[in-house]
Amino acid sequence: AEMLAFSWIRMNKPIIVQETIPQEAYEFLNQDQEKFRVFCVNRCISQKLAAQNGLELVEGYNTLQQLNYYKHMWQLTGKYWNYYTLSLPPEGTYTFEKIQPDALSLGEFNVKYVISPHKLTDNNFELKKEVDEYLIYQNNLVYPRAYFWTDEQRPGEEAPLLKYTPNFIRADTSKHNTTRLVLAEGWSPGWDAFLNGKEKVAVQERPNTLRLVDIKPDTKFVDFRYEPKSYNIGKTITFATIIILVGVLLNKWKTSYNLSKKKNSF
Repeated sequence: AEMLAFSWIRMNKPIIVQETIPQEAYEFLNQDQEKFRVFCVNRCISQKLAAQNGLELVEGYNTLQQLNYYKHMWQLTGKYWNYYTLSLPPEGTYTFEKIQPDALSLGEFNVKYVISPHKLTDNNFELKKEVDEYLIYQNNLVYPRAYFWTDEQRPGEEAPLLKYTPNFIRADTSKHNTTRLVLAEGWSPGWDAFLNGKEKVAVQERPNTLRLVDIKPDTKFVDFRYEPKSYNIGKTITFATIIILVGVLLNKWKTSYNLSKKKNSF
């Protein structure tokens, strides 16, 4: 009863959280037409307004995170905390500490801009604009969203993205000079890769949780498709259920029709 009462009170009188980043900051970021991610050290950009302004946050749009990415978030922010949190970074961390994120780790995740209410000490962060009390830095170590991985164990040329959706990504590899492709997305077992859209290959997990695919010399493009086994099993069960229901309904209709016909014959 207490839980229900408290829930209804909060629903009728919700806590209003004021957005701290000014609109001028959104306008500045939207001037950049490249594909990139943004990180604010004190979560000054809400997920809702980020989506409305076409911005991608490195912490994503969901409070539920995979364990491999959750652990790597320690490296991205340069801070550590326990597992009992949904928001990344936790409110207690950025409230009482001045987070100094790692430029290289963020750059590997395609984070081009970092916003902070305090000065960042990493020389790879270049101050581009100051809006009210917020400083907007450009990360000079940013990598593209997809790129080729060289034999010298360093990033090579960019692999342009031909299509990018939540469940399907296509990267252009027609100009590759290496046999490895890195996609700056968190590794998940539900993703599969297909060379030229046909030949299925394994999506490997790099130490920083990003996706890595071995490609062949004749590979013109690579498709990444999100097709988890649980989805395929559920789809099979759904179709089977529909077929069974249709069969039952047809059988009932046939039985009813035969009975009606039999009565009319009398």
